[in-house]
Formats: sequence, structure tokens, C-alpha cells
Amino acid sequence: MATHPSASPKCYHRPCDNPGMCAALSRLRDTSDRLTGLDPLDLSRSSRMAATVSLPAARAAQLPRRSSARRVALVVRASALPEQFTGKQFSLLSTSEDATGRLAGLLAAEMRAGDAFCLKGDQGGGKTTFSRAFVRAASGNPGLEVPRPPVSLQPAQYEGMGLLPAVDDKGPLPVLHMDVGGLPRPSDEECQRLQEMFPGAVSLIEWAETLWEWGAAPEQRLALYFRRLPSSPDSDARLITVVPHTGWWEVRIALLQANLSRSGMEDGLVVLGDDMAAQLTAGLPECAPVTV
Repeated sequence: MATHPSASPKCYHRPCDNPGMCAALSRLRDTSDRLTGLDPLDLSRSSRMAATVSLPAARAAQLPRRSSARRVALVVRASALPEQFTGKQFSLLSTSEDATGRLAGLLAAEMRAGDAFCLKGDQGGGKTTFSRAFVRAASGNPGLEVPRPPVSLQPAQYEGMGLLPAVDDKGPLPVLHMDVGGLPRPSDEECQRLQEMFPGAVSLIEWAETLWEWGAAPEQRLALYFRRLPSSPDSDARLITVVPHTGWWEVRIALLQANLSRSGMEDGLVVLGDDMAAQLTAGLPECAPVTV
């Protein structure tokens, strides 16, 4: 597979076997820079280390109370963020399955007990691809076999390492992978058991809007909406919309968005401005913000 010479100043698509996609990425990157007002490659080393929209006291107060040291560290890091990184919903273009996997790896590296990733979007849009890469990164085993989960209330379970708030340190955490698409609503007791399962684990839930319809959505959730591009329906490129719920996720997503704006291009992940995201989703049957 061909790669671009490092001397090329406008080439950010690392594994490049598609010159047309690469040219489109260069245009997207230029447009994204103008929309955000930030050239990630021009940040100083000190900015990169702290690269990190001031958080109102009310939002900071929503962070979990147990992990006080990490909570303070996150607030300090987030306070240095440029003002466009609000920790709210944003969209990015993933140029390949590998790029989607790298996004999963970034999130797996920071996982903590109670995290729930609610995955929604087009059929074949990348939910299982994301989940498979997440499980492999969380387990530290890149060759781990991660089959598609059965449609069931019983999740497939894996072992990973993540932050345990009770001890403010990393330790073993169960990683649950489940698909609830098309299931009939279970009893109230089963919904209650589902909700009790989430706080002590990290959950990857495909077709998670079903849980929202049941009133059983996990509290500490991050919604990711995967869409195919109307202009390239057969390509591996995906538009991914990231929607944090709770102040705890807002802090972490502000940091993620800042870091992807700085270096995501090199990994095939392009942070988009709202106008660009709207252009890419024009004509899609469902373009409303994710609510699950």
C-alpha cells in the first residue's frame, strides 16, 4: 500500500490507496481549519501538552466526586482549551475502517467504570467495527477474536483495564458488548437489571436507541452515530457524530475533540465544523442530532 512522503505538507491521510480521497481530505482539512480557526499543526509543544474551553463551575460540579485528584486534573487540562471546544456534540469524518478503529482505541485508553458507548446509525455503518477495535484495545490483545454479538439482553463479556473510581486507579474491568436492535421491550424487572449492570462495567451497545425507548438507557453514556456518505455509499468512509451525556463526558469529549483537531488528520480522522457536517449529511433520511 502506498504512503505519502512525509515532506508533503498537505497530505494527512496516512494509509493512502485512494488519491481522490486524499485530495478531498486536503480540501476538508483546509475548510475545517477555517471553520474552527485552529491549525492543529501550529500549536506549540506546551499547547499540545496541555491542549486542552473553560468549564463553568456548574459543569465542573457534575464530575464524579470520588476521583477528586483526577477530577481536578481534568478540569485543569480542560481550562486551557480554545473556546471552540465546548464538550458538546461534534462530527468527524473517518476515512477508513482502520481510522474508525483508531478512534475506538483512543476512547478505550481512557475508559472507566460506568462508561457506556451507545452506538447508533446505518446498517453496516461501523458499529461492530468500532466495538471490535475497542475490545481489542481495552484487552491489550490486537488479535482477539471478537464476533458480532447476538441480538440479546445477555452481553458478550471481555476483560479490560480501566479506571476504578472507588480506588482512583486502574484495574480490571468487564467490557460488555451487546446488540439490542429489534428486541421487544422486556419487563420492568429486566430493564432494572440492565441498568444495574452498567455502573460496574464498560458497555458497548449496538442499536442503543432501543434502550432509550425502553427507558433503560445507561446514565453515563456517550452516543456515537455512524452514517455512510451519500456521495460514496460503497466506501469505508463514515461520518461519526459524537454526543456526550453528563458533565463528566463533556469534559472528556472537549479534550478528545481538541486532540483530534490537532493530530487526527494523520490517523484519517477529520474533525468537521457544523456547516461541513451538514453538507455531508444533506439528503440522508435521518440527520437530527443523536438523542440516545
